[in-house]
Amino acid sequence: MKKTISILVLGALLLMPIQALASFEDVPEESEYYDAIYYLENTGAIVSGTNFNPEESVTKAAFFKMLLANSGFQPEEDQINYFGDLTGDEWYAPYANKAAELGLIDTSGEHPEFNGGNSLTKAEAAKFILRWGGIASALYIDEEEWNLDYNDISPTHIYAPYVKKVVDLGIIAPENTKYFGTYKKLSRGQAALAIYNMEAYTLTDAYMEIVASQIRDDLDVPLILILEDVYNRLTSEYYSSEDIYGEDLIYEAIKGMTEAAGDQYTVFMDPTESESFYNNLSGEMKGIGAYVHQNDAGTILITGFVDDSPAASSNLQVNDIIVKVNGAEIEGMDLETVIGLIKGEDGTDVDITISRTENGKTRYSTYTITRADFVIPYITTEVLEDNILYYNLLSFGENTGDEFAELTKEVLESSDISGIILDLRNNGGGYVNTTAQILDHFLPHGSIEFMISGTNINTMYISNGPGELMDYPTVILINGYSASASEITASSLQAYGYATIMGTQSFGKGSAQDIYNYYDGSSLKITTSHWQTPTWKDLNGIGVTPDIMTEDDPTTEEDEALEDAINEIMTMMD
Repeated sequence: MKKTISILVLGALLLMPIQALASFEDVPEESEYYDAIYYLENTGAIVSGTNFNPEESVTKAAFFKMLLANSGFQPEEDQINYFGDLTGDEWYAPYANKAAELGLIDTSGEHPEFNGGNSLTKAEAAKFILRWGGIASALYIDEEEWNLDYNDISPTHIYAPYVKKVVDLGIIAPENTKYFGTYKKLSRGQAALAIYNMEAYTLTDAYMEIVASQIRDDLDVPLILILEDVYNRLTSEYYSSEDIYGEDLIYEAIKGMTEAAGDQYTVFMDPTESESFYNNLSGEMKGIGAYVHQNDAGTILITGFVDDSPAASSNLQVNDIIVKVNGAEIEGMDLETVIGLIKGEDGTDVDITISRTENGKTRYSTYTITRADFVIPYITTEVLEDNILYYNLLSFGENTGDEFAELTKEVLESSDISGIILDLRNNGGGYVNTTAQILDHFLPHGSIEFMISGTNINTMYISNGPGELMDYPTVILINGYSASASEITASSLQAYGYATIMGTQSFGKGSAQDIYNYYDGSSLKITTSHWQTPTWKDLNGIGVTPDIMTEDDPTTEEDEALEDAINEIMTMMD
């Protein structure tokens, strides 16, 4: 079957007015073949010239050239030769071999031949053009189903299913009311018209239903027909069907599938949620500016705030548990869905209900917060006392690797750095490639950074260098909200002894996800693999164990963990 994109492109061409190039003197405008021939000329399937010779018999070579060139096929080098009578140097060899590759021509047998100079009969053309269009035909036809009354073909004829189909669909016309022309040689004009008619049929709902049905059969999705029937009944027969939005039904059904996988990191995001997800990775925010995290129990906690954001100036606190958004219970929702509920346009309000435990007592409070637009700098640097370079890395965003390199270059050129602190606390991860980019600065060229392995992937990430930071005393700060890419970075440098890890046990997210984007703006994030440290350890469910335990006290203004890290750097320099 042709690729869908080909169908769409060709359909667009059919909707355009045909530009009469008047290049064929023997194809006047009143010819029944006029539109078809000039359409194929516009698509490049026919080369312009003085005469087209529409009444001449079309050769097999010319027919398949028109058919495949019209689909956008360009001759390729080094094609497999399927035919014993071709050397590969013939002008039509690429088209013949492509037709064989697509299954349009049967190449079974010990020495199949193409016979490109032979003429085609109308019945043979019917078979080839239906195969090209991906339209299945029965092997046999019952006499009760035979509705044609031609003297040159019967329901038991080998070509009967193809002839019946092209006549029913209006793709190839019979010679007259008594003869289809089963054995008559197909003319060049008839060949062009048949291809043109087939293109027109690909734009119809009937053809799209054939394609959809074959896709369903090929996918072998269990109970897909039941899903389709339920959808149709809900949107047409349900008492309040006018209140049902069809896309919402499908989105929720897909979300049900991902939820059934039982993996909180495998989620389907509708277009709004997907946009929010990608904005998070880019640092562009529409919301309140709170960092949130979902634990294994599904609880969503506030882990921090963006400086100068609405949330930072509200009464929300770190470790608050979000239980409602705008009065709606969020229990059972995935993180992306909840984030989508919290976010919104600048100047609009959102009600956040939280539970907070203090002195052994749990109380619930609701805060109304006005949303805002802001950009989060995912990485910032500061030169602390004694020339210690401090990186605050909030997320491994799409551009964070490049930003890390630029900031590092600027600081090393302007300051005499004595040590490095890489703060990965509350960093929930991000792009794997960004992780590798940052590790390149800490590991020498050729070192194994980490491995990704799964059902369809086994990749070893190797440092590209330059490793300009590897000789500096380095401390990495982590906590229970450091996950995924943060854990990859910390565990890799810990394995080589290039960094001392300080803080608390990290989250333990050892899985990696791929993201698939769809034409409507929705996307699927699916767990496809796990990552391992350079020593082949899988830390999923375990996390990174710090070399030195330390923790910030949230009730004080000081950052005790950072102070401990500074002291450790000073000790390392002694």
